Amino acid sequence: MPILKQLNNIDTAVQNTMGIEDGIATVLDVLVVKSASIARLESLINNLSWLVSELVTSINLPCSRKLC
Repeated sequence: MPILKQLNNIDTAVQNTMGIEDGIATVLDVLVVKSASIARLESLINNLSWLVSELVTSINLPCSRKLC
C-alpha cells in the first residue's frame, strides 16, 4: 500500500506507526470526559491485559500505598 494512502487512513497510521491499540484510544476518550466512570473504564481496561498488569504493579508499589 502506498505511503500516502496509509497516512490518509488515520487508524492504520496510529496503529502501525505509533503502536497504539484501539482500546487505548477508547480509554483515553473516556478519561477526557468529566462523567467517566470506573465501571466503563474497567470494562475497557480488562481487554488490555498488559495495562491491567501495569496498573496492578503500580498500585502495589510502596509509594502508592502512602502519600509520597
